[in-house]
Amino acid sequence: MPFPFPGMNPYLEHPELWPEVHHLLMGLLAETLNPQLLPTYRAAIEKRVYELSGEEAVLIGIPADLYAFNLEDAVPTFALPLVNEATEPRIDLYALLNQAYNRAGYAVAIDYTVDPVPPLGPEKAAWVDSLLHSQGLR
Repeated sequence: MPFPFPGMNPYLEHPELWPEVHHLLMGLLAETLNPQLLPTYRAAIEKRVYELSGEEAVLIGIPADLYAFNLEDAVPTFALPLVNEATEPRIDLYALLNQAYNRAGYAVAIDYTVDPVPPLGPEKAAWVDSLLHSQGLR
């Protein structure tokens, strides 16, 4: 079954399903990025580097870019910022969500006849209901 949403699928965010989705998505992301990053960089999963110095350790992060979008919107494609003027790979998160959805068989695991968890507000819930009805999923 094709991915039923034009952007993020709110059913994937169910607390019982999301850890699995996240794990699969991270693997797909690394698999997609590594051919674009090698031989200079490598995408690794669950790796962190902390630099501690002085008496009080201060963790300073790199400012993050935020790509805001609504449920009805397409998930934006974005560039992965790199240092040293390296070519920044583009990440098509929607394509990766589709791959995760199909590889894991989430169409079988998700009951689209019930509302998503966590619940949506009235306007978003009405939009989801209309979308799912138009696809014969409700």
